[in-house]
Amino acid sequence: MKHFFFLILFVALATISTKHLQAQGKRSIGVRAGYQISGIYIDSDKVAGTSKYSSFYMGVFKEKKIVPFLHLGTGLEYCQNGAVLSGDNNQVIKYLGIPVHLKAKLGPLYALVGVQPKVKLSEKISIDGKKTDPTDEQKSKTMDFPAYGGVGFNILILSIEARYYYSMFETNHGARNAYLQIGATLHL
Repeated sequence: MKHFFFLILFVALATISTKHLQAQGKRSIGVRAGYQISGIYIDSDKVAGTSKYSSFYMGVFKEKKIVPFLHLGTGLEYCQNGAVLSGDNNQVIKYLGIPVHLKAKLGPLYALVGVQPKVKLSEKISIDGKKTDPTDEQKSKTMDFPAYGGVGFNILILSIEARYYYSMFETNHGARNAYLQIGATLHL
């Protein structure tokens, strides 16, 4: 029931933000991509025996100026979360999400906060280089709902930014995803 509620909230936020962006003034569209480092946490502590997993993220975005210093943004983003379990063993979850954020700008600097409802595309566990599907007990939930905050700065049509995400709900037996993204955006 909780996931159904957040799915409805996710669709509503995406619809409202898209309609709002289409209905008003100046819009900015672009692409974003970069480096991501993720882990699996229980009560803000890394799950015992795991270490951080490095990967990438990429996506498209659209922003709309609400007032001169405040922007509303949304987009579509692909990312890989997970953790290194031990040695060459890891768990990787591929997600597709719709980030929704408010961005406050002051000159070339900005800060943003938002949420990113995500749907799991696939999940694999790699043991000694061999990828397998997780058992029912190892599987993560189909939806994830991280909140995030970030900072960045603009240089002409390019922005450099960092965002930190933390799941608001458990994704796997009390564990939550948390990850840091460092990358660039290109405004088209």
